Amino acid sequence: MTENVSTALPSTAMVRAAQDGDLQAVRTLVSDHLPLLYTLVLRAAGPSVDVDDVMVRTVSLVAAGMPGLAEPDAFRPWLMGTALRFLWTAEQTANRARPCGADWPPVAASDPSDQREEANNAVRWLAPDDRELLSMWWLEASGEVTRDEVVAACGLTPTVAENRLRQIEARFEDARTAIRTLGASPPCAPLTNLLQHWDRRPSDRQRRQIARHATDCPTCSGRAADLIPADRLLRGTPLIALPHALRESLLARCEQAPDPADGSGSTAIVERVRRTAANPCVGNMARIVAVTIAVVLLIISLATYADSRKSRPVTTGVRNSPSASAAALPSGSASARPSTIVSSALGTPSPTGARTGELIGRRALRSAATPDRYVQVVNDVAFVLPVTPTSPVALRQSSTFELVTGLADAECRSFRVASGQYLRHFRFRVRVDPDDKSALFRKDTTFCPRPGATPGSVSFQSINYPDQYLHVRGDELWIDKSDGTAAFLKTSSFDVVGGWA
Repeated sequence: MTENVSTALPSTAMVRAAQDGDLQAVRTLVSDHLPLLYTLVLRAAGPSVDVDDVMVRTVSLVAAGMPGLAEPDAFRPWLMGTALRFLWTAEQTANRARPCGADWPPVAASDPSDQREEANNAVRWLAPDDRELLSMWWLEASGEVTRDEVVAACGLTPTVAENRLRQIEARFEDARTAIRTLGASPPCAPLTNLLQHWDRRPSDRQRRQIARHATDCPTCSGRAADLIPADRLLRGTPLIALPHALRESLLARCEQAPDPADGSGSTAIVERVRRTAANPCVGNMARIVAVTIAVVLLIISLATYADSRKSRPVTTGVRNSPSASAAALPSGSASARPSTIVSSALGTPSPTGARTGELIGRRALRSAATPDRYVQVVNDVAFVLPVTPTSPVALRQSSTFELVTGLADAECRSFRVASGQYLRHFRFRVRVDPDDKSALFRKDTTFCPRPGATPGSVSFQSINYPDQYLHVRGDELWIDKSDGTAAFLKTSSFDVVGGWA
């Protein structure tokens, strides 16, 4: 499908020039990709999300030198993945303030002769994370991006991406069926009775309920028979044009130098200096100047970091009661690092030592909420699943991590797997990825130990999202913001025990 991609692929030289501060290259890159970016975000965003703000944040990172972009050829996936990260954050913020789906307007009848209009309306029947991946798949189906770009932008393996896309396509088709069934005339009496208490706002639950009814009901079963399969319907769908004022505002940002006080700007400057010093065509004097600039920036960064750490309180608790542990895990800003962290002395595998300095080496993370379950990696994604001494060797190996000094902070920890890759959060889902040597990767892989819910357990706080902790959702591992409840603390606490293999 690569030959069908309509948006021109940027050259390596142009991406490099933009990273090195060429404002014209930045403007060209942004201008060429604004329709793609806007279409991706607009289709995926909920009604409470400020789409303009997501666009501004994404374009600002391009103008700041694209921190985290390791290879120029990966610019498009990096750009789309960055937008999805900002969108996910915006969705979480919006949904914390109100019930999911509460802001959607009531369902209105769609014109059954316009199946693309029905498709647009069907998007809002999906959950936020499904809408994001559906938006990526829609771009693929319409020939704007490749499957490889979808996989890279979403931070998935090809196998996981294939499975997820199949699931989302099925949910999307269910949503189209629900819309067609609801708009049928005359209305189905059993369906009307089934939905008598529904507020007519689209939701995941109602989509499933109506789709099941449409399958089982003799009256409704044939109403969606003429729906064109989604992959055929979406072919050739044009990109959505930006409002003129938004386009001009975004392009104006490309002509502004990064703010020196902005961390992303400093990262970009250091990266540009590094490439300048490494360029064999640059003279020795230029190299000396470049390295001098880098040293000055490093000193400033270290001084700022030291000042920020002076203001952090220090706790000295060793073994905390559950109530004391709950108090130690805030719902907002970063808590202080305790001088001592206790790991579990219960169960199998054998317990490790008690102090923070001993949270090093081959270890397993056992859920404090479900003690028979351990963090393990399946298809490069982290889950919390049962493990026993009789489990297959491969499963026990995937549940064992090398705890190492944090890549972004020596007082914290990073988790390395046997392949040499690291656990990191990507769009708040925890997975494994190879080290791309970027500052963003180092932060994404660094977690700071905090007292857990039970004596001896540990919670792990994200260093670049200090209000987020490693947290078990069902059988999946995410980083989530604490809501201050005992239940959240329990499902974000782990016993650090000896490794399985």
